[in-house]
This record gives sequence, C-alpha cells and structure tokens, in this order.
Amino acid sequence: GDQEVRLAVSELLPDLELSTTFTAIDQARSAASFGSTQPYTWSTSAELNQAILIAPLLANLRVQKLIQASRVASQDQTELDVILEVSESYFNILLARSVVLLQNQNVDNTRINLNLAKNKESVGYAGVSEVYRWESQLAFNKIDLNDAQANYRAAQFQLNQVLNEPQNRALSLMETEIGDSILNILDARVFSYLSNPGMMETLSDFLVEEGKRNLPELRQIELSLQAQERILKSRNRAFYLPTIGLNASSGYNIYQGGYESETPPPPQFEGLLPEPITSPTWGAG
Repeated sequence: GDQEVRLAVSELLPDLELSTTFTAIDQARSAASFGSTQPYTWSTSAELNQAILIAPLLANLRVQKLIQASRVASQDQTELDVILEVSESYFNILLARSVVLLQNQNVDNTRINLNLAKNKESVGYAGVSEVYRWESQLAFNKIDLNDAQANYRAAQFQLNQVLNEPQNRALSLMETEIGDSILNILDARVFSYLSNPGMMETLSDFLVEEGKRNLPELRQIELSLQAQERILKSRNRAFYLPTIGLNASSGYNIYQGGYESETPPPPQFEGLLPEPITSPTWGAG
C-alpha cells in the first residue's frame, strides 16, 4: 500500500528522459540529398516534463492516501480480532480445565459413596438398589468427565491454532483472578460498574459509544466514502479544469559523416537545401 502511494506521488514529480540514437542509411539516399543527410548519424537528446496542474493525478494521490489509511484500519481490525480470539480461547481453556477438575471431584465423591453403599449392603444396613444407584451415577459422572476432557482438549487445539503453534504443543497456563496483572489494563472504575447491576446500563452505553468512535470497520467505511467523493469531485472538475504542464527538450548531433558529395546540387536548389545542424538544439513549452 505504501508503494502505491509512492507511485501516485511519482506521477507529480519531474520526469527526465535521456536517449542516444545511432542511424545508418545507404549512400544512395545520402547522395540523393546532395550530402544534407549523412549515412551515419549519432545523436543524443534530453527531455524534461513537469506536471503543474493535472486534476486526475492530484485526485489519484488523494485517493491512494485514503485507500492506504483504509488498509491500516483493516490491519488494526485484524489485530484486534486476533487479540479477542486469543483472549477468548485462553479463558475457554481455563473454564474447560475448571470443569474437568469439577468432574474429577464428582467422580471421586461418587466412588466414595459407592464404596459406602457396598459396605452398607454387606452388613445389611442398605439394599442392593443403593449400590446400583451409585454405580449408575458413577457411570454418568465418568461420561461427563470424558466430555469435559474432550472440551478441554478442543480448547487447547483452538488456542494453539490462533497462536500459530503446533497442535500437540502443551501450553502452561496460569489461573487468572481479579487482581492479576492481565486485568490491570482496565480502569479500576470498570470493576465498580460491573459489581453494581444498576450501573451496568451506563457502562454498556459508554462502551458502545467508544466502540463506534474507535471501531476499525467503521473507519474503513468512512475512508472508502471519502475516496469515492474525491473521485466524483475529480470527474466533475474534468469538465472545466485545464491540464497545465512544462516541457523542455534539447538535442545534439555527436557525429555526422560517411559521405562527401562530389556532385554539386543543381543551380535551382542553391540556398534551398538545409545546412547540417552542428550546434545543440533546444525547445520549451
């Protein structure tokens, strides 16, 4: 994008062209010109062009700058999306890990109750139905534990993916609390609003307004509209704005030769044939 802007700027800068040319013609044509055109000519030239007022070029420069600003906003949007996705994946892993621990505890507690039920049944204090009930509950708890472990593994895969890490790489993640440094980026007043249900609506309205003012997606739309308006303005101005530029050129014959006419030109051509140009030529407009 930066390169596109530089290209648009370059169209408004001076343009200098240097060239050199070597030309050879047969001596028959040179003789027919009575020596005014030599068989061998080596010349060089230089031409300078400078745009002074060319509306389409000026419009293109402005449009390219707006498009580049839109590209920057698009990159900001991508970065914010990645930050949000990584944060969500991180907290999803913490949540999934907590569920796994909870389900482990449920399995352990159910197993303890099952053992108690078996002991009661063996001494006749309880019936066998109590044992069956806890065995069934243990089976259900193990299913919930397997589901929790699968969700935890899936959350790990998701975090590795957004971090561009190998899928099987194990990341060591710390638990987070309100006092952790990861939350210090928030204003302390936010927590007072979060802890007060009556102030949640005020906080929500504030965050919505901040989002509208800083959202990269809205910035991209605004810049695209400005670019289209500039294109429209340029096309309207094309009906009456002139194109103004500066041109200067110079040339010089480094060498002319190869044939000396032995036949003088006819008397009627005296003074009509051009003399060879030996000094530099120039022009400006």
